[in-house]
Amino acid sequence: MTPARDRHWPNIVSYVFHPLFVPTYTVASYFSLRIDFFTLPQKYLILVQVSLMTVILPLLFFLLLRSMGRVASVMIPDPSQRRWPLIFQITLLFLLITRSLTADISPVLFNFFLGGIISSAIAFGLLFLRMKISLHALSMAAWLGLMLSLAWHFALAIDVTLAILMLLTGAVLSARLFLKAHTVPELAIGFVSGLIPQLVLSAFWL
Repeated sequence: MTPARDRHWPNIVSYVFHPLFVPTYTVASYFSLRIDFFTLPQKYLILVQVSLMTVILPLLFFLLLRSMGRVASVMIPDPSQRRWPLIFQITLLFLLITRSLTADISPVLFNFFLGGIISSAIAFGLLFLRMKISLHALSMAAWLGLMLSLAWHFALAIDVTLAILMLLTGAVLSARLFLKAHTVPELAIGFVSGLIPQLVLSAFWL
């Protein structure tokens, strides 16, 4: 049995890079590159909107489901309990790109969150095959996919940033594997499900 102290770092990594938080990290890292045309107040407003739609509202929905006994924990280990949270997430992301971050306002962020919808739909569909892919791997791969696309398109010298992001991605996947939350195939499929939509959709804003 794994000692509690050995599970400390994987738990911290799993919570800090929970799929709910990664979209906000991604948008913040995009803004940090200073390749957009938003003013500082606009950036703050977008970050607030993204946090509301991808963190706060999903957490409130989770608390509602938990009070009803529909989910066990914020990690949602039971595949059967993931359906409603994923449907809710897809709905919120759809509202985000149709009401706020439209293609006219930000093609990059629009396609990033559209990719998030596609990835979430893949995760939802695989539940019917009784496959619980890693949403941690999916979200980290989406973040990495966007940053790789930005680096290539704008010829950005962000090798250190990409290296750090790859290390973080490896740490997150290792943590999920260490905690036995997922198998290697579940991590691999989750990673591919997050990465490929971002790389494909980048063609629409390149």
